[in-house]
Amino acid sequence: LTFGIASGMIVPYFNVYFTQALHVSVLEVGLASAVAGAVMMVGFVLTPYITSKIGKIRCACLTKVIAAPFLMVMAFTQSFLVAAGAYVAYMFFINMAGPATTSFQMERLKPHEQGFAVGMMMTGSYVAVSASTYISGVLISHGNYILPFIATCAAYLLTAFLPAASSKIDAGF
Repeated sequence: LTFGIASGMIVPYFNVYFTQALHVSVLEVGLASAVAGAVMMVGFVLTPYITSKIGKIRCACLTKVIAAPFLMVMAFTQSFLVAAGAYVAYMFFINMAGPATTSFQMERLKPHEQGFAVGMMMTGSYVAVSASTYISGVLISHGNYILPFIATCAAYLLTAFLPAASSKIDAGF
């Protein structure tokens, strides 16, 4: 849910942010998105190697933590080049977390539980994305781009630190 909230707050509005807040052309936004897509593919290829070295949960948590500051750079810069660079780095790191998380989740479930679990996780995520996209849309329509970036960053950090908190709670019982 927290990852869905984070994703819905700003991800659907990156193009609006670039064109409205930084006043760049659609062509420049498309170029930044194309570079981010290419870099994301590199991240997907590197994820199995990184998870083999540090583990799936550490990889998922670490990449979320590393991605968060790039959102803040985007929020506070007036330079398209700086924002585009931060966007590419953010997309690289945040999208590495997904495969590591999904792989870990599937390992923990029995095969007959996987379909239902994936359906429930997707439902929860999309409900959270929908709600946060609406809230963020209201804020952005009034010219407030910074609060959605900050909320997204906070939600990603919360998502990254929840596994550590959960393991401490489990260890106490």
